[in-house]
Formats: sequence, C-alpha cells, structure tokens
Amino acid sequence: MNLGLRWMWLTFLCLPATWCDDSVLRRWDFTTGTQGWRPTHHVSDFQAANGLLRLTTAGEDAYITVDAARLPAARAHLLRVHLRSTREGRTQLYFSTTDSPDPARREIPSFRVPGDNQWRTHELSLIGVEGWSGALTMLRLDPVNPAVGARVEIDWIELVELAPLYRIDSLAPDRTFIDRGAPFTARVVVRNAGGPVSGEPPLVKLTVEGAALHDPVDQSLPDLRHGDVAAARWSLTAGNDRLCRLSARLCDATGELLASAETAIVLSQPPLGPEMHNGRIGLGVREGREMCFFARAGDQWQLVALARPLARLALGEPFQMRDLHFPRSELNNSLTLYDDSTPHLRVALVFTLSDDIVRCRAELSADATAATLLHFSGPTLLVPGASKRAALFPGVEYLDANEPSSRADIIGRRFAPRSVPPAYWITVPLMAVESDAALVALLWDPMQPWAGEHRLPAALFASPNFIDSQDNHLMQLFVPGGPEGTEKNQRAARRGLPLRELGKIALESRILISPQAKSPLDAVEAWTRQFGLPEVPPPPHDATRTEEICMIGFRDTLYEPGQGWTIHWGLGETPRRNDDFIARLLSYAHRTGDATWLAHTDQTLQQPLIDLLGRLADAAPRLPPQLQTQEPDGTWLYRESEEIKKKTRDYSDGEADSLGRDGTTNVGVCAVAARPLLEHALLWGEPAVVAAASRALAAMSPFRIPAGAQTWEVHKDIPDLNAAGHACACFRMGYQLFGDRRLLDAAVDWARAGLPFIYLWPAPLAPEPTTALVNGIRGRPSKVFVLSGTDCYENPARRVTPYAAIPVFGTSFYVVPWYGHPVQWCGLVWAEAVLELCTEHESELPPDTLRLLRTAVEGVLSSARWQQMDKSPYTGLLPDSWHLETNTAFAAMIGPMRIHDCLLLSEGMSDGRAVHARVLRHKGLTLHLATRARVHGATIDENGARFELQYLAQQPFDCVVSQCPAPTAVRVDGARLRSSAQPPDAGAYTFHQHQHRLAIRLPRADGRRRVEVTWNDP
Repeated sequence: MNLGLRWMWLTFLCLPATWCDDSVLRRWDFTTGTQGWRPTHHVSDFQAANGLLRLTTAGEDAYITVDAARLPAARAHLLRVHLRSTREGRTQLYFSTTDSPDPARREIPSFRVPGDNQWRTHELSLIGVEGWSGALTMLRLDPVNPAVGARVEIDWIELVELAPLYRIDSLAPDRTFIDRGAPFTARVVVRNAGGPVSGEPPLVKLTVEGAALHDPVDQSLPDLRHGDVAAARWSLTAGNDRLCRLSARLCDATGELLASAETAIVLSQPPLGPEMHNGRIGLGVREGREMCFFARAGDQWQLVALARPLARLALGEPFQMRDLHFPRSELNNSLTLYDDSTPHLRVALVFTLSDDIVRCRAELSADATAATLLHFSGPTLLVPGASKRAALFPGVEYLDANEPSSRADIIGRRFAPRSVPPAYWITVPLMAVESDAALVALLWDPMQPWAGEHRLPAALFASPNFIDSQDNHLMQLFVPGGPEGTEKNQRAARRGLPLRELGKIALESRILISPQAKSPLDAVEAWTRQFGLPEVPPPPHDATRTEEICMIGFRDTLYEPGQGWTIHWGLGETPRRNDDFIARLLSYAHRTGDATWLAHTDQTLQQPLIDLLGRLADAAPRLPPQLQTQEPDGTWLYRESEEIKKKTRDYSDGEADSLGRDGTTNVGVCAVAARPLLEHALLWGEPAVVAAASRALAAMSPFRIPAGAQTWEVHKDIPDLNAAGHACACFRMGYQLFGDRRLLDAAVDWARAGLPFIYLWPAPLAPEPTTALVNGIRGRPSKVFVLSGTDCYENPARRVTPYAAIPVFGTSFYVVPWYGHPVQWCGLVWAEAVLELCTEHESELPPDTLRLLRTAVEGVLSSARWQQMDKSPYTGLLPDSWHLETNTAFAAMIGPMRIHDCLLLSEGMSDGRAVHARVLRHKGLTLHLATRARVHGATIDENGARFELQYLAQQPFDCVVSQCPAPTAVRVDGARLRSSAQPPDAGAYTFHQHQHRLAIRLPRADGRRRVEVTWNDP
C-alpha cells in the first residue's frame, strides 16, 4: 500500500459516516388534514388530527388511496412511512401509472408492521418493481392486512429520490495468474447504488505500482442510473517485483472522492505443493495476499482453488474498499493469519484442516472508530479455469458444464441478475463448482450470529467469474447480509452498520475440497455432515387425523352438491364424477366401518373395492401412447404448442415467445414420457414396451441436471424438482425391470438431485402470521379473498420450513419467480418417488444416503401437512405455493391427493388402490406380477412361482402374472383354484394363451394369502 492511500485510510477510520442527501419528491405529513388520502375500503374512524392520520381496519382488505399528481415514477426510488399499529400485519403498496394503469400485478411491494403500537419508519424499495414507470396517477396503501380491528396511526408518508451512491464492485486483473513481464488488463467496475447523477459524470483514476501503465490514468464513466454498472479498463505490463499494487479513486468533477478501492496482485505462477496439509488436502499462503488450496492426486499435489483476496473490507461513506494483507502468521494445529497494521482495526483468519474440509474463521475487531461497515468477507474462493463440469447454488443455480450463472435467456431479464440473492432464496447454504480436478464448495450456517444478534450472511456466486471478468469461478460469503444489510445483487450495504456498535465480528465457513466427488450433489451431503440435518417438525396432526382431514377434503370440500368433484378449489372447473376420490372414500369407509364417508357417492359398504377399481387384466392390453412418440434413439423431443407460444408472449409482454427450442430434449422431457411406459413394461412385460423402456433409460443416462418436467409454464431448461422425481422413479423401475445395479445407482443419484430444492434450514428467520390468498368460494370462483391464518387453520402458526420445497430455480413464462416460493405439491412428487425407492430397496442403499433421503422425505411430508388447511370450509386443501418472505399461502388450492398418497407410503399403510409390481427371473424366464395387494416372499424356479399377497381385510382382489408359461395348477393357501375361460370370479383363474397372461381372482380373507403357480409338475 502506498503512503498516500495508507494516510487516506487512517484518516477515514477516524471520521464519522456521512450521507449524501436524498430528495423528498412528495410528502404527506397530515398537518393540514388528510391531504387527499381517502378511506376506500374496509376502513372506519378515518380522520386527520394533530398531524396524524388515524384509521381502524374494518375488514381483512382495508386500504386508503390518494391521487398521485402525475409524479414521474422513475425518480421515486423509495416509499417511506412512519406509523404504528395495535395489530400485526403487512402493509402493501398498489399503484397506477400512465404506463401501467391496472393496480393488480403479480408482485405487490410490502413490509411487515409489528402490532406493538410502537412508532417505526418503514422503507419500501420501488426500484425494479413491475409497472413502476411512466407518471404516477394513484397510490393505494393497504395497512396491516389482513388484521381486522387494528388501530393505525400514520405520522407521514413520503416518496424519496435517492442521491447518487457509488460502489466499486471490482478492482481486478483480467486473468487468474500473471507472470512477471506479462501484459494484462486491469478493470474497475463501478455501480451506482443510489439515484441519478446530476452534472458531469465521475472520473476513475488508476494508480499502479509494480507495472507499466499504457493508458491514461483518468477515465470517464457514462451517466449511471440506480443499479447501473460501468467498467473502465487499462492495459498494463507486469514488472519484475513480486507484487503489483492497484488503487482506484472515483471522483466527481470537483475532485471530491466518491469511492476508492485497492488490491495487490502476486506476480508468479502458483507453487507446486502446499505448506500445510493432512495428506489429502493442503494449503499455502502467497505474500500474505492469497491462499492456494491443493488436493492429493496420486503422488502429486494439484492446485484446485485460490482464496483471493484472503479478506476484504469496505467502510463508508464515501465507499472505501481494501483487500487486506496478512504479513504475520502462526502455525500450530491451525494456521492463523493476522493483519493488525492499521490502527483501530484487527483482522485474523484461522484455517483448520479436517479430512476434506478446511474450516475458516474470519475475525474483525474495531475500537475508537466511527466508521460504518459496508462489507467484510473472509476468503473469496476462485476455482481456476473458465470451464467446469457442473455447479450448484441450491435454490438459485444448478448449472451444467457450459451453462453460465445469472443467465437471462431461460429466466427472463428481470430475474436474471442473481449473483447475490436474498438469504431466503437459498435452500441449502452452499456454493459448489465441480472442475476436472475436484469439487470445491463453500459451506456455511446461515443462522450463525456473526456479530451480536446479526445473522444471515450474504453470498456472492459467479460461474464463470463475470464479476472480475476472469477465467475462474467465484464464491464469496460476506456481511452484513440479511434484511438490514446488503440488498439483492449488491456487493456492499447501501447504508451499513456502525463498527463501534457491532463489536467483534466473526464469520465462519467451511471449504470442501473433494477430488473423488461424483457431482456437486456431494456438497449437499457434506453440508449435512458439517451442520447436521434439521429436526423434522412434528406434524400438526397424527397420521390418523391427517388421513381424516384428507377424507373430509375428498368428501366435502371439493364436492359440488348434485354435480360432482373438482380437483382444485374455486378455479371454475366443471364438477364431474371422480372415481379416484370415490375409491379413496370407499376404501376409508371399509377400513373404518363408517358409511357416512360414502354420503356423496353411489357406493355402499357392501360393495367391494375391486368392482369400482376394475380388473387389472382389463388394463393390460392397452399399450402406452408414449410408444408412438419415442424417437429411435430412445428420447422424446420437446414440441411446443401454439397455445404455449401465445401464453408466453402474453405473460412476458413480448419479451419471449417460447419455453424451449423445438426438437431438443433433456431428462425431464424424457422422464415424463418414459414413466408411464416403464410402469407398463414393469407390470405387463410386453416385449416391445420393454425394449422401448431400455432405450429410454439409455437415452436418459447421460443427463445430469434435472429439468424439463413442467413445460406447461416453465422453460424446458430451468432446473426442475419434478424432473428429479420422475427420473428417480424411471430408474428405480428400470432396476426392477432389468436388474442392472447401475440403474439403481442412477435412481439414487436422481433422488439426491432433488435435495437442492428442499430447505435444509428454517427460513425465514422470524415467521410472520400466516395469510392465505384463496381463489373464490362456491358460486364466486373468480374473486381472490385475503384470509387470515385463523380462517384456514386450527393453529395459524404454521411451520413451513425447514423442508419446504422449491419447484424450479427460475420463473414461469419469464416473469413469475419461484425463488423463495415453495410449491409443496412438487416436493410431494419427488417425495413419493423417493419413498418408493427407499421402501423397496432399503437394504441395497448406502446407510448414510438412505438416512438423508428418508429424513428429507419425512420433512417434505411434514411441511406439506403444516401447509394443508384443516379448518372448514377449506379442510384438506393444499396451497399451490407459499411465499416465505411474507408467510403467505397462495392459490390455487389443491385437493389432498398427493398428501394422502405420500402419507400412506410413509406410514406403511395401504388403501388398496395402488398397483404393485414384481419381476421374477429364473434362467431365461422372466415373469411380471401385478397386484393391488402387498407382495411378500416372491420366488421362482423351473417348476413354478410362489408368493404371498396381503390385501384389505374382507376384500376380494386379483393379481396378474404376465409372460407366464401355461400353468398346470394354481393354488391359494394350498387349495387348487378352478380354471375359467371368462374373466374369473373369486376363487378362479383365467390363462390367456396368446398373451401369456394369467389372471387370478382371490376371495375375501384376512391376513396373507399364499399363491402357488405351477407349470412343470416335478
């Protein structure tokens, strides 16, 4: 560091933080009455007195409105409201503009208001809000919805234009390694985190030591609006010293400092091995500026990652960023690096090796300083090389080899920037990059108190590193994060926190280095080993009561008197007969002996379930239609309808007209089609279908990223939880069909591929009262009602996380985001597939993986049970989605089918509807057994097959054995059954010679029935 910069830094530490002046565009202070605000809906006791606007909420959707005098929306960056309330709720902002006259939109800006009647100033960012353009014509404020009877007092409301506020996002060379004497480019990236610039744009000045500068020192930047980024570049040639020091100063036209940054580059190629290692991984420090991480590769060490910088600190205002230098170190059981060269600041980094984990602790202590902390980070991980095999940032990114992070083409422009996402978007707190050398991941505990009660560090991810425009992949954990710190996609806080009040800062993380890893999914299992799986919240009701809630949903909630059933609540669907619902109710009535469950059906307790479900043999001849659409190479191709193209254009306002390129494919596109085909092959063993199933599995084997299973609204290439579930089911059935262990391993891999979609930590930090947006009531399906939790739930304090499940890492139609927005029915699609895998192959799965998957499945089902409504008239309904930031259940409201199915599987229960399959092999003979009964102890030899079946008490049932030789005898519990040419009655069988299919009808009984089929009498 040169002396000038050092003096500037020391002087700055002793100065209090200063702020640029924001401008108030419009303020309502109620000193002269209501100033145009009107009580528009569900508001009583509305008056202005003594400089306060007072009102009482008289309903669940209270709001007040004002004409906005055509203020330019682009200049209004914030809405600030100073208020207090006696009831807790969310205050929402609706608006109309000349560009967007309809106040209804997909996302409504809002903030939480406590119910303690204490004065607070609430701030709402309007930057990037959908429709916030043109001239404002109307503002609508919905105070503390859905609270009823809240007494609200508003001191003032104001629209604010931010002053310019500059940040330097990056000061770095254009490559990972630079040799002495080599040419390179230095790049400074400047961001305006405030309002527009008035007057001359700022200048960037670069100062260099240890390199020759070939361009002018000063470079001008364009005008930067809020959020705009601009880069300045200089050509240099490295000198012969060990270091090249760079410092950048951003100044306005008068020379006043707006922002500054400094760093140093180590000029040499990395060393060949570590200074400290445990035999598996190692590390070494270069010039107190960066750290090299190594992994053992045979008898050699291989560089797999860098920490550059070792630590970064930014204080303000004005913004000053510095990459720290650690000239002093201690090596005991751990390596500790110290930077205590600056008065008032002490920084220490502690590194400890354990197996394939590097534990890191970054500590910052400050005293006697009035400076404000804008950014503090420990090691910034860089994985060298522009290419990768895969990368993972759970909840945000799930990348294949050639796929960049923050891509816009499949997500949409508005949600493409996501390098620093809100903490509640992140499902598993880790970032991982798999290179040719190793899997490198950064893991952390989001709930760690890094300073006092401050939690939720922020995470920065760029693969490849577009932040510094380098040939590597960047992962960084920093503070302050969370709601009081750094905003989305910012590298530093806009206002920051006073260092003096924070006291000691300690930020902990883990670095995983695993050259043996198979995929980034290994980082998820590593995270669970480091931090443990969260305890599964006990469900709100036991299994018996939960099934009863589901049955009420089938019998009452989704039934339209005299018309039939719908699948969803209030969507205007045409009611019709639903044999699946009737079968569930009939089975439940038989199991409980309670005929009242059949109230809306045409069934009685005397009618057997099989008469409603139908004979299995009747389903066998119908070949799956997917057989006709399969390509010769075993795939299915994405084909887009004109309806989807039109919806895409309409939703995206013309930004896009397609959800994927026709004629392409991926695992989800294939698995959605392959799953019914594999089910058919497994049940009936038709040779043509079995051959097609084999081709399908071979075609799906190369894929690594789950995507493509929700293309009715989601881009084909967006990571997709349903795709993981369908692929898991396909490969599980493939293993049962062909017996190839590699197919079981693939099923496990696809089961693990769903884990990044599941919250393995309890986000958000402090859940708010539950609110539900319900789409209609009977007779009024089009209206959306805002309900409180007490309207829908016996206990409105719902425990949605951990184990809520994100449906996709992306958007619907490019504009509806699903980040931080669980869709639990998608979690149940995955959970059902994984439950079947774990149940049927428990003894064949690795114990740790089995435990992880079972716990995750149990958690997903528990979260669904917490989300399921249990209060009339909504009993049994599952919200389509749940917004974590606002703790709001969103319509559509879905019937309880998936909860019921997963509950039965999880509890080892059966309602007699599901068809089970077994494949029996002996030498060249392969039999396919299909039945709705549980199958136990199935065996086969050259003489015949034997198996035990267990069905519902006192219910007749059937089974079908396909690809079977002509039997000489069929016995049940030792008693020989008679042969019948017609579909068999109870106690008989039919053999279809041409189809090689044996159909057996078993009589009513309790307990297991032992079946023996003989085709060779010994």
